[in-house]
This record gives sequence, C-alpha cells and structure tokens, in this order.
Amino acid sequence: MNKKIIKSLCIVAIAALAAGGTYSYFQDTETSVGNKFVAGKLNLKIDNTCHYNGKICSKAGEIYMWEGTEEQCFCSWEVKDLNGELFFNLNDVKPGDFGEDTISLHVDNNDAWLCAEVANLKNNDNDCETPELKDEVLAYGAGNETCGNPGLGQGELQSKILFTIWKDNGAGANACNNILDDDETASVIDQPAQAGIWPIADSGDNGAPIGGGSTVCYGVKWNLPLATNNIIQTDSLEGDLKISAIQARHMENFLCSSLSGNEAICGDGIMNGAEQCDDGNTVNGDGCSAACQIENPVCNNGSAQACYSGPSGTLGVGICQAGSQICSNNVWGSCVGEVLPALEVCDALDNNCDGQVDEGLGMTICGVGACQNSVNNCTGGVLNSCTPGTPTVETCDNLDNNCNGTIDEGNPSGGASCSTGLLGLCAAGTTQCQIGGLMCVQNVLPAAETCNGLDDDCNGAIDEAMGTTTCGVGACQNTVNNCTGGVINICTPNSPSAEICDGIDNNCNGAVDDNCN
Repeated sequence: MNKKIIKSLCIVAIAALAAGGTYSYFQDTETSVGNKFVAGKLNLKIDNTCHYNGKICSKAGEIYMWEGTEEQCFCSWEVKDLNGELFFNLNDVKPGDFGEDTISLHVDNNDAWLCAEVANLKNNDNDCETPELKDEVLAYGAGNETCGNPGLGQGELQSKILFTIWKDNGAGANACNNILDDDETASVIDQPAQAGIWPIADSGDNGAPIGGGSTVCYGVKWNLPLATNNIIQTDSLEGDLKISAIQARHMENFLCSSLSGNEAICGDGIMNGAEQCDDGNTVNGDGCSAACQIENPVCNNGSAQACYSGPSGTLGVGICQAGSQICSNNVWGSCVGEVLPALEVCDALDNNCDGQVDEGLGMTICGVGACQNSVNNCTGGVLNSCTPGTPTVETCDNLDNNCNGTIDEGNPSGGASCSTGLLGLCAAGTTQCQIGGLMCVQNVLPAAETCNGLDDDCNGAIDEAMGTTTCGVGACQNTVNNCTGGVINICTPNSPSAEICDGIDNNCNGAVDDNCN
C-alpha cells in the first residue's frame, strides 16, 4: 500500500516537470540516529580476608603473609573472579583452633539475587592412629570403630568443627569488620557444616535483591572445641562453596531453593536453548516472565514431593528424615519438615545420623590421687556424674592415698633409727619415705676432722692428721702430737741443766758450751 502511494507521487512530480513549469513543495525531515540495544552485565566478584588462631592473612608487598610471621598465606585476596582460590585450606587443625573469614560480595552492575551452596562434602576417616582407635572403641564399642576406612564418609571432623555465619553489615565501622557485633544477627551459630543451598538474598520473607554496584559482607567463623578428643585424628573435611548471582529484573519471586539440582532457571542469564513459559509460548534466551518453569525438574502447581538436603547416606539414618515441598508458580518451594544431622547429645538417639547412638560424647575425670575416677559422659541416653573415690591413710607407696594432691607427705612409716653402712659419724641414720619406699638417710654429712675422739670425716680413722707441736730450745726442746685419744696436748719444754762442755745447750739459753774452759 505504501509503495503504491509513493509511486503515484512520483508520477505527479514528473508530469509537472514535463509541462515545463517550476515547482516547490513543503518538506520536513526528522532523523533518529544510532538506535541500539546494549545488553547489561551482571558480574559477581569476591574478596576475602581470613584469620587463623588470632593471626590475619594480610598483604605484604606483592604476596600475603600471616601477620607477625615469615609464613606465606593464600586465603586472603582482593576483589576478583575466583580462579581456584580456597576460603579454607588448613592441613593441621587441632582441638582449640579457630578462624574467621570475611567474604565480600560485589555485584556489578544490575540488581541481583544471591545464593550460596555448600556441596560435595567429603567427611573421611583417613588413617587410624592408636589414640584415635582407643577413643573410637570407647565411643562405639570394640569392633565398631570406623577409623582407617578412607573414602567412606565416616570421619568425625564434620560433626566436631562448628560454624557461625552472619551478615557483617553493622552500622558505621561495624560493617565488614570481621566481628559479630551487637547490631548484627547470626543466621547460623556453632553448627556443623551441612550440604545445601543458603539464601543470601532472595524473595523469601519479602527479601530484597542486592543493588547493582553494591557490596555485601558475610562473616564465617569456625572453631574446633578444645574438648574434642583424639577421635578426629587424621580425619578430613572437604567441600565446595558456590555463590551465585541471578538477575532480579523479571525474577521478582525468585527463591534460592529453586536452584536445587543446579538446573538453569528462566531469567538467570545462563539458559541454553528454548524454555517453556506459563502461557505455552517457547522463547529463546531470557524472555520468560518471573513465573516461568524450571527446565528440569518441571513441577505442576500444587503438587508435592519428598525432599532432603542432608549429606548423602544420612537420610533414614537416626533422626534424619525427609521433608516435603510444594510446587508453586511451577517452581518447587522450600523443603519443610526435613530433619537434618545435628550435634550428638545424650538422649539415646542417633542425632548426627551416622548409625551410632550417643557416640563421641567423651569422658569426665574427677578426683585426685588414688581417688581419681573416670566415667563415660553418657550411657544409654543418661548423663553420668563422676564421683571421686574414698581417701585412705597415707602410706609409703608413691601414691596420694589421702587424695590431698601430695604424695607420701609426712614421711609415712619412717622416722626409725637405722645404719647407713657408712663409716664414722655417717653411719647413724633415720628411715625416710622416698619414691614409694623406706630408705636409711644419714643424720650428718662428712665434716673436717677435729680432736674429739670421733671419725668426723667418715673415713674410718679417728683424729688423724692433727699434726705435732715443738717447743723449747737446746736440750730443753720437746715435740708432742697435737691430739691423743680425743684430748688436745700442750707442749712443755724439758728442764735445763748446768752447762758443760759437750757441744749441747744444756742450760737451754740458746748458746752452746757457753763459759766452757
């Protein structure tokens, strides 16, 4: 039709020209230049800051180091797309260890729903050290221990290591500060790791998407209680953490639970091929409304099915049981009524759904010395109390018989006179309780010999080596032993006589043969 009108106008113009006259006509042109459609982008980037036993993994130049050490670390990084980075990669975890990661999620540049999924958990008991075997025998009974069976998912580490998760969005300086502040609420407190999908932001409970160009931080804190015993030795816990961003536009009713099975969702930007919408039309790309069907599985509104998000092999074991979910808007709703593995408590039930009842609850030790006693904390679902033994009279046996914290105090059974078998004064002794037995301990130690008629230096000789003393001159000179029979001798010169001519100082005056004619 339009083409015909244009042709007619052209004929008229030509006819006028053929008549040889001039002509003019009104005209007006409006041009819209560069019309285009540009696809927006939705990109999720992540940065992470990790702590371990009070140390922070922080950047030092071009690498990251544990603060205060020369040890390199790899669990902190700046904003980026993940390429093999691990939030947790600890190879020597011990009871009492703890850590925390602050994960920052950056949405660029469209509003988005955010979902986190914990998947592919592997909880293995890799080896069987002697202390571990002993604790497993105590917990499970001989013949029921699980250690040394790698790859069977029978490790205890998953039930022992506890996680606390919170949105680290406090006011002012409290935002993204690695601390669970008073104005922040934890969504998970001291719970074991569990597989499943966790909504960071979805339409449930009137939730709002994360604004394009904004950041949200989450704190993930973990600890392995100091009371954990040897039952976790050589165990390992591995798993995947997948964080997904899904466009919010045209997906106003999106729920993270619809990601179950990792199937593509209409409007999520990752669909391949055609999708069937509610109105029966098939479109390519993300052209469906928010109420489109999930590709696989497809559910009919109002239908119900059983559901379970616990670890593989736990459904129907112990307290673990399936729940149910209802199909709404052709999407399976949240799983309601499921019972998942929990921490084992003393109630005669298999709370952690591992096939064992009241296991791993440890022992309590009470009392000191000979009164010390130990009991299993739980027997047949009943909590046991520990009662110390009865103290007795302290005896010399290297034990704390009276249970006061001191061994063999008061020298029990000792104090009698005895012979040490040594010589001299060292022979006399008194019995003493030492290292659980009576010993004869000498009353005195060897000393310097003195003139007392005793063997002071315990060498078998009395008053030996006391020396001599010489006194007087000439014929009066005399020499005596300083000590005889314990008595100190005094040296007395001999009596002088008349001087005679004999070459001797007879009168003891210091001159020989004086006045000799």
